[in-house]
This record gives sequence, C-alpha cells and structure tokens, in this order.
Amino acid sequence: MARTPKTPAFPVTAPGVFMNLSQESAVGKTMLATALADYFTLAGHAFVAFQSDDKPRLQQMLGTAVASLRPDPERLLTEPALLRTAFTPFYTACAEIRTSGASVELDAGAKDVEIVCDYCREVELDQDLRDWRVPMVAFVPVQADPEAIEAAAMTWRSLRKAVPSARLVLVENRFDRGALAALKPTSPARRLYEAELQPLVGDAPHLVMPAMLTEFWQPVEEAGMRFIKVMALDAAEGAARFDMAVGDFKLVRGHITRFFQTMSGELAKVVALPAGDR
Repeated sequence: MARTPKTPAFPVTAPGVFMNLSQESAVGKTMLATALADYFTLAGHAFVAFQSDDKPRLQQMLGTAVASLRPDPERLLTEPALLRTAFTPFYTACAEIRTSGASVELDAGAKDVEIVCDYCREVELDQDLRDWRVPMVAFVPVQADPEAIEAAAMTWRSLRKAVPSARLVLVENRFDRGALAALKPTSPARRLYEAELQPLVGDAPHLVMPAMLTEFWQPVEEAGMRFIKVMALDAAEGAARFDMAVGDFKLVRGHITRFFQTMSGELAKVVALPAGDR
C-alpha cells in the first residue's frame, strides 16, 4: 500500500486542482470561484474550469471558458452511467496538469457534492493525484447560520473520505449573516459551529470573504461580468453597461475592486502562483 505523504504546508503552489463545494445553496461558491478564476487570470496563470450545477452561475460569469459536467436529464433516463462519465473531462484535465501547466477549477452545486465525492472515490483520484504529484485544494464556503454550518460540516466529512490528501480550506462568507465569531453564545448556530464544524476544521486555513452590499454585487452577478472586467470599465462605459448613473457605477466599481483585492489577499494565503506567472 502506498505511504501517505506528509501534508505540505500552505500556501500550495499552482498548478493544481481547486474545488469549491458546499451542500448548501447561496453561500458564495460562485463568487469565490469567480474570484479564484480572476486571481489566476490577472497573474497570467492558465486554468480550465468546470461546473457541475443545475444553476450554472459560473458559466454565466466566465462564459464559454467553463465546461458543464451536467448530463442531459433526458439522456440520463436511458443512460444512467452518464452521471459518472460526464466527469471524464475533469479527470482528463487533472491527469494533464503536469504537462499542460494549467490548474483545474471545479465549482459544484449543492446537489452535486455527493456525486463529485463519489466520483473521486470511484476513480481513485486521491491516489492518482499523489502519483502525479498534483495538489488538490478544496474550498468549503460557510455562512453564520445553522443550515450553512451543518452543510459545511457534511461537505468537509465527505471530502475527507473521498480525497484524504486534499487540503481543505474553510471560507467564511460574511455577505448576509455577519461573522461566525459574532454569533451569540447561546444561539443554535454557535452551538452547532462549536460542536460540529470547528472540531473538523481544526488548524486548517480559515479565509474570510468580506461583506458587500447586495445593491453593489447583484448587478454584476446578474450581468454575468467578471470582477476584473468591472474594475477595468471606464465610468461612463460602466454606467451605460449597467444602466445606472455614473456616480452609482463608481460606487459599484469601488466596492468590487476592494472586494477583489481583499479576496486576492485571502487566496494568496493558500494558493501560491508559479514564479513565472507573477
């Protein structure tokens, strides 16, 4: 039996496999996946992106650069194996990382986490990654509410079983619910966090996705526009693109810029880019 190597310290140097998963919807997976894609793009680091979700928001943000791993529901009725073989492009991209130099990003929907974990286990991806000497980092977003905390704990356990050598990272999304540390000591969410999630996470990295007003990020998400594109827009062009006053667009652009700069700093704690990409 192959010996399990010592888990390397963070940050993990790309290229590698980077997954965004949570069994709860609306916890910021797409915002995180977009920030990671823009983090790579701005540094000139090549990547291929996949999405397994019945709500393909990442495809809307990044466009044709994202390949869907969701099989046609009608074909599934007669070809149930498609539920697994749909992930073949993802596996192939992982196998080619050392030769292509391109990282692989996978954004999985809440309903698809177990499918992804089952697939990784069935194809023995953990052992393959060790053999290929390719690192995997799995980001698990969470918000300060009981459902999201429970989902994060379940996702963490599933990943640990499916890909034991993966480096797991908790990402605290403060968009709507505030900080985990601010939860009242007697609240159900605080008790659940301390009893279920905190012991699992241990000393794993804990990143923070800063709060941003819905009025500022929602137009960007609805327009399917990447952060780096919004940041590069001229004020007049952006106002016309989003059908808002120039001053309002400047507010949106400023908040998006600060959000992305903060997220780039957070991501840099766990993902180092090759020297040639910086």
